[in-house]
Amino acid sequence: MRAGQHAMFDENYHVISYESRWHYHDDNFLKAGTYYIRVGDNAGVSGHITFSFLRLASYENVTLMHRMYNMRSGEHFYTARAEEMKNLVNAGWEYEGIAWTAPKSSSVPVYRLYSGTDHHYTTSAQERDHLVSVGWSDEGVGWYSDDAKGVPLYRQFNPNVNPSASTNNSGSHNYTTSKDENNQLVSVGWQEEGIGWYGCK
Repeated sequence: MRAGQHAMFDENYHVISYESRWHYHDDNFLKAGTYYIRVGDNAGVSGHITFSFLRLASYENVTLMHRMYNMRSGEHFYTARAEEMKNLVNAGWEYEGIAWTAPKSSSVPVYRLYSGTDHHYTTSAQERDHLVSVGWSDEGVGWYSDDAKGVPLYRQFNPNVNPSASTNNSGSHNYTTSKDENNQLVSVGWQEEGIGWYGCK
């Protein structure tokens, strides 16, 4: 975690929510250091704690979703698999932290597809089937959308990317829980495509 970024913990110092991105260390631990905390739901109680390691809360019903960025291709990549994330980081991708939490299961799967150079994610079986019909690989269910619609994931499209072209064909979409990030990308020419799916509160 970078200086000045904030996280919130419950009375046992388990993470209950976060306001920025984590730096990753091992499967369930944050790096040693000083972190700013808020105890419980009381916004008036704050402070900091220094520790060797702080174990993340035991997520029995949710999955931590990792976000990475490839500076060479411009693609953002999202995965529920810690091992896949670590392999990509070792291959040179920039780790951007835990982007949201997804339910372990729900009535709404998020399908993952791959063009050979670009990934796409959608809850639409019709969109999935269309992309498969034009040559994309169906990589199955990547994670699940929250049935309670707790946290929206906003979807944006980069019109400067043509996923079917032989070059400049990666990084066509971005997905974020941040309305500010959504609005900033739209302001520089990305197309706003609404809500892609939902994470857990």
